[in-house]
Amino acid sequence: MRQINQSAVDALIEGFLAIGQITPIQVVVSESGGYVLVAGQHRIEAAKKLNWEEIEATILELTGLQCKLAEIDENLLRNDLTVLERSEHLAERKKIYLELYPQTRAGRAGGLASGEARKTTNAETALVPSFSKSTSYTTGASVRSIEVDVKRATGIAAEVRDKIRLFTVADSGVELVGHLFITVLAYQLVQVIRRHLRTKGISDRWSSLRKTLSGQCRITATFRRVDDRVLHVRKATKAEPNQKLIYQALAIDP
Repeated sequence: MRQINQSAVDALIEGFLAIGQITPIQVVVSESGGYVLVAGQHRIEAAKKLNWEEIEATILELTGLQCKLAEIDENLLRNDLTVLERSEHLAERKKIYLELYPQTRAGRAGGLASGEARKTTNAETALVPSFSKSTSYTTGASVRSIEVDVKRATGIAAEVRDKIRLFTVADSGVELVGHLFITVLAYQLVQVIRRHLRTKGISDRWSSLRKTLSGQCRITATFRRVDDRVLHVRKATKAEPNQKLIYQALAIDP
């Protein structure tokens, strides 16, 4: 899930050359008899660059989802994750945790059964901590900060996260909250526009609407006057019939 950080690999190479490998990688045995990496991707990359033929490893006895959970937990304990990466890891951890322990979902225990069956369910639930408490115990972070981080990741569209991943905003909690607000605002605006268009008989997908309207553009002409002042004239191109239908439905003068 995590992308390779070359700086982290270079730092590991220096450490390997200086004192050797201290922390083993973690693997599980696959159904075919081979090994599947759970944790230690950067250590593997460092070993490859050093042309090592062997690397120390710990073999774990975990299921598929437990493997993913272990990999996420190891990454969360490292200090080189950006705020965005940490939020994404926590959101993925929550998804996997609730798959493994569905009884910890808020309100689920009370709604599954009644009477003695409900008492049994509540007793089982009490033995498994909630996602936030489990993650807090594992990472040392507060329950509140974990909940905020999960909301950051789940509230920002995946395509937006991919675009900002390599910029400084990805490591700023405040700016990520700003993107979250803008994303929610944009989503609400799109829904209002689409609902209004549907009342006028236009039920196209948002991507189709954008493609239709992208054919019209604004052109700027620049002129220099005799007194050397610059004059800019900006005009929109003529709207096509299918574009006019959308504008008319929204009461916009193209």
